[in-house]
Formats: sequence, structure tokens, C-alpha cells
Amino acid sequence: MKRPAILLLIILALFFLTALVRSYILIRARGGELDRLRGQVDLLQGKVDEREGALSYYKSPEFIYKEALEQLGWTRRGEVIPDLPDWKGKDIEIEDKPAGSSIAAVAEPLPYWKRWRNLFFEN
Repeated sequence: MKRPAILLLIILALFFLTALVRSYILIRARGGELDRLRGQVDLLQGKVDEREGALSYYKSPEFIYKEALEQLGWTRRGEVIPDLPDWKGKDIEIEDKPAGSSIAAVAEPLPYWKRWRNLFFEN
């Protein structure tokens, strides 16, 4: 009678040992997957922070003004934005004297074809 009891005890111990090893392997696999997912969360959180920073910049008055100036050509009241050609590489002397009158700043800008003609064929 002692022999079947020991055999039954060994079979039960093997069963529990097998279950323990399987659960350990499963926990290790899930732990690796959890680490991988945490890495993805950190990466995505970094992207979210970057996008929130960009969004706050896009909502700022500086960006709105810059886009209105560059894309639409708008300015603030009384502000004059000069449209200067590329002076580098040309032997042109620029005078530091202010303009004789403010009428030149208020006048209509030259058409594009005149600007190109002045840029390439004058001086």
C-alpha cells in the first residue's frame, strides 16, 4: 500500500511542477511583451509631447502673424515690409540714408515683371 501512495504522490508532484514551469514561462513571455509595450508607450508619449508643443506653437500669435505675413502677404497697420532682391554677389552700394518722404513706402509695389527686369537688367 505504501508503494501506490508514493507513486501517486510523485505523479501529483510532477503535475504541479509542470503547471508551475508552464506558468513561469507564460509570466516571462508576458513580462517581455509588457516591456515592449511600455517602450512603445514611452515612444508614443514622446511623440504626443512633441505634437502638443508644435500645436501650442501653431496656436501662438507669433506663428499666426508669421503665416499671415508669408502666406497671405498681410501686415499690421502702419507696418511696411520691404521686398528686397538678393544683393549678395552684386557690386551695389546700399545707402543708409532714410527715404526722402514716406510716400514711397505707401505707394503701390511694382508689378512682378518690373521687379524681375530691375533685378536682372539694371546695374
